[in-house]
Amino acid sequence: PAFARALQYRDYRLVWTGALVSNIGMWMQNVARGVLVYELSPVASKKIWLGIDAFVLGLCAVALLPIGGVLADRLARRWLLIVVNLAGAAVATVLATLYFVHLLEVWHIVVSSAVTGALQGIMIPANQALMPSLVSREDLPNAIALNSIQFNTSRIVGPALGGIILTTWGAGWSFGLNAVSFAAVVAALLAMHKPPPRPGGSHHETMIQSLRQGLSYVRSRGDLTVMLLLILLTGIFVGPVITMLPALVSEVYGLPSSHYARLLSFFGVGALMGAVLFAARSRREPSPWRAFGILMGLGLCIYGFGLRGPAWWGEALSLAAGLGFTGVMIRLFTAIMHTTPDDVRGRVSSFQVLAFRSGLPVGSLVAGLIAQRLGVDIAFFLFGWTLILVIALLLLIVRRRGVLSKPGEDASA
Repeated sequence: PAFARALQYRDYRLVWTGALVSNIGMWMQNVARGVLVYELSPVASKKIWLGIDAFVLGLCAVALLPIGGVLADRLARRWLLIVVNLAGAAVATVLATLYFVHLLEVWHIVVSSAVTGALQGIMIPANQALMPSLVSREDLPNAIALNSIQFNTSRIVGPALGGIILTTWGAGWSFGLNAVSFAAVVAALLAMHKPPPRPGGSHHETMIQSLRQGLSYVRSRGDLTVMLLLILLTGIFVGPVITMLPALVSEVYGLPSSHYARLLSFFGVGALMGAVLFAARSRREPSPWRAFGILMGLGLCIYGFGLRGPAWWGEALSLAAGLGFTGVMIRLFTAIMHTTPDDVRGRVSSFQVLAFRSGLPVGSLVAGLIAQRLGVDIAFFLFGWTLILVIALLLLIVRRRGVLSKPGEDASA
């Protein structure tokens, strides 16, 4: 169908399918990992170990993102992804083996999370920088939207399968099947008819010099700086919508904790709908500046979460928040990839992911502190109106400085 036209490219179709299988395996392993961390840790410190595991995974991913961006601009991206996916399969295999021989301990899982986070930090920039070489320029927006559909589909299917496998066969099979799922990506990369060209980055520069060159490129483009700032603000203000939902369900809506999963599902469905809608409209040239309006709408959604209402009110807001969140991220990512040269695309991709992942913990921490002192509803009120005011102020500044491109033009215009 027209909304999936990027799948006409054989190499993109291979990579898309392999990534879907691998991401489903990743979500299956995440379910088993969380359960085992809780079960294997001492009774007095179960929640602490859960926090440590999540922190280590996120920290290692963020720390390695800049290095991953440099590697993606220096090495052949296809072979870099093959090596990283094989390493991921090895980690999952070790976990499965330790589980089946009854030697698995909680520190093994935490160490594996650290390694997995580091591998993700290297893999994500290479994966994003590879995509524009698999399709034509006019079909790149559609390819990015389909990639979001793939990821959100795996986020729905993976945990569901992971729960079934965990209760039926055990956590070891979740690790083992995840190890096998990496083979889908490796096979897809090896089966490419037209391997992407090797990046033209300099091999004589040090890592620090390459990072500085990437940062200089970002500073030289006012539009790119603004787009990265919008991604950072999205992480800061929208991320807490997910992290604070359990408290919101209990303290504001007065519903059982099981309703938390329902709101998460509505957010995921909204995200999937946003990706499908963008894919259907992706014939148009990307207009990143519409993200300003969408973010203001998200601010209203965040404010609305704090209003006491029936269950359907929270579900409708979760659906709208997921729809808007995906619309912002796909729009900005498409515009960035459209206007970034291939020789710095890996580093720019790493800065993009770094901006979002850095904003998430900051926003979640601030929201938690406000909720603890003033109440959950006040935290949502403040975050909603602050997001609206910050976006309006930023829009005013960039208009006065002439950074914005006209509708229909490239972001670099």
